Amino acid sequence: MRKKKKEIDLSGEFPEPESILEGPFWPERVKVISSRAIGTNLEIRAIGVKTERFYSRILTESDFTKVKYVEVKRKDFTGDAESFFLSMEAHRIRYAFQFDPLFAVNVSQIDPLPHQIDAVYHYVLKHPRVRFLLADRSEEACELLDDARDTNHREHDTINNK
Repeated sequence: MRKKKKEIDLSGEFPEPESILEGPFWPERVKVISSRAIGTNLEIRAIGVKTERFYSRILTESDFTKVKYVEVKRKDFTGDAESFFLSMEAHRIRYAFQFDPLFAVNVSQIDPLPHQIDAVYHYVLKHPRVRFLLADRSEEACELLDDARDTNHREHDTINNK
């Protein structure tokens, strides 16, 4: 944030509420709550920007030259909201597995049974060489295993007959 400073001109103009001031009379920048004239002097009631401490100070005319406005440029939050949302979703998905090891299962359209989750996450994925078969129905699994056994036996017979 860029900050521009300009001297206060108190010829009839007082610091408005919410304006930011700085000077040797406060240990930090202050946000004005109220200001009023007391004869030729000016009373400024303000809150510290960082500490939120209350300050009440009466300034003379010679003090006026040491006080400066600080103009703080506000951040611009205009932009494409949908792009921002998609970007945040991408980051959320990217790092979600660190907090939820079953993230892939939880966001899918599939409702796995507890024994399936246990088989995949606690047994299959822990072995470096994956040589497992998971099937939805036991009939399918039996047929596939029978086909695999037949293929293995044929290969074994072919090697032994040579």
